[in-house]
Amino acid sequence: MSTRALILPGIGNSSSEHWQSLWERANSSFLRVEQRDWERPVCEEWVKVGKIFTGKRKRSTC
Repeated sequence: MSTRALILPGIGNSSSEHWQSLWERANSSFLRVEQRDWERPVCEEWVKVGKIFTGKRKRSTC
């Protein structure tokens, strides 16, 4: 089993030269968490996507 590393950008995502993007391109085991709207976050949506990527189903703290 291989280990995956999640890239979790904040508001605005990460530019192509941001360290997160550079690491993601350099390592195929890195996976970027995508959001519907990087500029106008909705806490519940971001938490839901985070839970999908991590496999956790705990209650949101929003």
